[in-house]
Amino acid sequence: MSEAATSMALDISEIVLLVSGALLFFGALGEYLEDHNRLPQWMRWPKLIFEIIVAVSLAGELIADGGVFVFSHHLQKLEGADIEALQKKATKALSDSTSALDKAKSAADVADTAKLESGNAKDTASAAESVARAAQQEANAFARDIASAKADASEAKMLLTDIRQLAAEAKASAAESARKVADRHVTPAQRDRIHKSLVRWSGRDIRLYMVSVNGDGEMWTYGSELLNALGSIPGWSLKFSGQSRNIGLSGLSIRIEPLASESDRALANGLVSALHDAGLQASGPEPPLPYGSIMAGGGGLAIGVFNPQDPRFDPKAIPNQNIAIEIGQKK
Repeated sequence: MSEAATSMALDISEIVLLVSGALLFFGALGEYLEDHNRLPQWMRWPKLIFEIIVAVSLAGELIADGGVFVFSHHLQKLEGADIEALQKKATKALSDSTSALDKAKSAADVADTAKLESGNAKDTASAAESVARAAQQEANAFARDIASAKADASEAKMLLTDIRQLAAEAKASAAESARKVADRHVTPAQRDRIHKSLVRWSGRDIRLYMVSVNGDGEMWTYGSELLNALGSIPGWSLKFSGQSRNIGLSGLSIRIEPLASESDRALANGLVSALHDAGLQASGPEPPLPYGSIMAGGGGLAIGVFNPQDPRFDPKAIPNQNIAIEIGQKK
């Protein structure tokens, strides 16, 4: 803006100078002609006017020059202020550019560092990925091992179950073998249990017949213990003897005739229940088996009214013909 104003002031000054120069030329020409008495009459008034115009022009030029000087000085002051402001702005811009350059340099350094760290991070990530891949492979291997171990454990569990089953069967078989090998006996506890089970018939006149079929020593001992257990019930009498038949017998059986009374059937059922309750093997009540041919008889034992050593002995007393206890060989 100051440059345009200065240029305009200079243009006005030049115009004034040109006009003033032209007027001075005409004024000088008029003076020359007048001095040599060559000035025409018609030029005297124009000469005066020119002189007045010249004077005015000179005054105007002086005023214009003064105005130009003042205006130029003012413009210089304005330009100085603008230049100072511009210098300040330039200085600030230079400072800002320097700061920006420093920041750019710092940013470049940070970018380089970040690039380096990015490279390191990339390397670390690659290494971590390798480690993770190896860990995944190891985990998969562990998973397969675990699955295999579970399968083995399941098979082992099944095998253990089979072994336990076999052990149980072997134990049962051993127990059965031991039972078969061991002789049969009636313990005091089993005798007490039999008495408790048959308490409803205690004190009644019960006479029973026991027989050992194709007996041996074990059968005779077992029969004798059972004889004492039943014969010790108050009012009970039993006679135990041996028989040899061509049809053998296994275990112990309670026999009852088909036409037996209801009281006899109740007693037969009570005998079977009492023996089972005491843990002794017994079958029945069931009808008598066909005896076949009796080859020989054996000795016998008696208790109660059948016992000659008892004061209650009655030679005419006979056992119940509807109920019999038969003892065969051990099962």
